[in-house]
Amino acid sequence: MLKVAYKYQLMLISALIGLVLSGCMSQLTSQLEKAKDGFDRYTGAKRFHSDKPVLMFVLDGSGSMNDADAKGTVKMISAKNTVTDIVGQFDKQKVNVGLIAFNDGCYSSKLLVDPDNNDFSKVINITKSITPNGKTPLSAAIKKAGKVLKDIDKKVRIIVISDGAETCGGDPAQEARNLVQKYGIDVKVYVVGYSVDSRTKNQLEKIATAGNGRYFGADNADALNQTVNEIVSLENIRLDNFSSDGKTYTFHINFDTGSDHIKPEFLKSIQNFANYLSQNDYKVQIQGHTDSQSSEDYNQRLSERRAKKVVEKLEEYGISANRLSYVGYGEMRPVASNTTASGRYKNRRVEAHIIR
Repeated sequence: MLKVAYKYQLMLISALIGLVLSGCMSQLTSQLEKAKDGFDRYTGAKRFHSDKPVLMFVLDGSGSMNDADAKGTVKMISAKNTVTDIVGQFDKQKVNVGLIAFNDGCYSSKLLVDPDNNDFSKVINITKSITPNGKTPLSAAIKKAGKVLKDIDKKVRIIVISDGAETCGGDPAQEARNLVQKYGIDVKVYVVGYSVDSRTKNQLEKIATAGNGRYFGADNADALNQTVNEIVSLENIRLDNFSSDGKTYTFHINFDTGSDHIKPEFLKSIQNFANYLSQNDYKVQIQGHTDSQSSEDYNQRLSERRAKKVVEKLEEYGISANRLSYVGYGEMRPVASNTTASGRYKNRRVEAHIIR
């Protein structure tokens, strides 16, 4: 490896000397790029590009993540659940997702998922496999993020989830500052301090400030999930079906008046939600609704039938029946006026309420 890397360093130097002397700047640029590409290939310094904005998770896998949070949940379990839950709600047309984590000491920061990744199940499965151990090299992890993201020319958002301060002698705030100043990308570093003391909070706040982002605190699993949901809502990268808090999924099925038939063009919406449920073990209550065009009794029965039809489709897509329940609310919970056609259309809906 060293010999090969040395070879490309010599190529770079030779290109510089020869082409500077000849004054051929266009050739110089070409040779520099060729030499750099070769050096990158042989040293593992892959150059990443993305066709859409990037969200990079930096996940703390240090040994302290084995400890319990304020309500007794193991922090690593909570962090994994939050990341897998949130990623499962992302819209592939809006964002690519990467993952950096450390869990084996000061030199363990690794890029686990490339930032040009559009396979969200990969992010979820790798996140689930992380076992916490060792110290907290936040500085190295943020520096790693900078190296990985340097060639991306789209908007970049980094979410750091950590329960501890730097323990490997680095300066993570300076690395965040370097990332913002060094590259021309639109970057923000969001930092979530998970069940931290005041000293740790102070350092994590400095990272967020230096990274042109915001600091958020979370003391327990529910607060962590709520916090990351808030960040995602700020960036508008989830499927439009999900509510801003991530707790409700609206199927956007256009039922005909008086009908519980699900037209083929709306099956994709149900399948997307089934894919989300396949990555977790949440239970869901499917709620059916109608407009006010018929009698209350008729609308009550119709709303139940609509909810049941969605449950049946979710079962067809592999979701266990013991995770699904349904209820109908008839015309009792409108989200728009029933005096207009557009309002009635919005009221003829089915929603999934997620029970975490």
